[in-house]
Amino acid sequence: MNKEFKSLNEVEMKKINGGSAILAITLGIFATGYGMGVQKAINDRRKK
Repeated sequence: MNKEFKSLNEVEMKKINGGSAILAITLGIFATGYGMGVQKAINDRRKK
Protein backbone atom coordinates (compact mmCIF):
# COMPACT_ATOMS: atom_id res chain seq x y z
CA MET A 1 0.00 0.00 0.00
CA ASN A 2 2.72 2.45 1.04
CA LYS A 3 4.81 1.71 -2.07
CA GLU A 4 1.83 2.26 -4.37
CA PHE A 5 1.01 5.54 -2.67
CA LYS A 6 4.61 6.72 -3.04
CA SER A 7 4.71 5.97 -6.77
CA LEU A 8 1.34 7.67 -7.25
CA ASN A 9 2.70 10.73 -5.44
CA GLU A 10 5.76 10.78 -7.68
CA VAL A 11 3.56 10.65 -10.78
CA GLU A 12 1.42 13.48 -9.43
CA MET A 13 4.53 15.54 -8.61
CA LYS A 14 5.86 15.02 -12.14
CA LYS A 15 2.50 16.15 -13.56
CA ILE A 16 2.53 19.25 -11.33
CA ASN A 17 6.17 20.03 -12.21
CA GLY A 18 5.43 19.52 -15.91
CA GLY A 19 2.42 21.83 -15.64
CA SER A 20 4.49 24.45 -13.86
CA ALA A 21 7.18 24.25 -16.53
CA ILE A 22 4.60 24.66 -19.31
CA LEU A 23 3.02 27.56 -17.43
CA ALA A 24 6.40 29.22 -16.90
CA ILE A 25 7.34 28.81 -20.57
CA THR A 26 3.94 30.17 -21.67
CA LEU A 27 4.27 33.16 -19.35
CA GLY A 28 7.82 33.70 -20.60
CA ILE A 29 6.61 33.72 -24.22
CA PHE A 30 3.83 36.17 -23.35
CA ALA A 31 6.24 38.41 -21.43
CA THR A 32 8.72 38.38 -24.33
CA GLY A 33 5.93 39.09 -26.83
CA TYR A 34 4.63 41.91 -24.65
CA GLY A 35 8.14 43.34 -24.28
CA MET A 36 8.64 43.26 -28.05
CA GLY A 37 5.24 44.91 -28.54
CA VAL A 38 6.19 47.72 -26.15
CA GLN A 39 9.56 48.13 -27.85
CA LYS A 40 7.87 48.26 -31.26
CA ALA A 41 5.35 50.85 -30.01
CA ILE A 42 8.21 53.01 -28.69
CA ASN A 43 10.07 52.70 -32.00
CA ASP A 44 6.91 53.53 -33.98
CA ARG A 45 6.31 56.58 -31.82
CA ARG A 46 9.89 57.77 -32.37
CA LYS A 47 9.52 57.48 -36.15
CA LYS A 48 6.45 59.76 -36.18
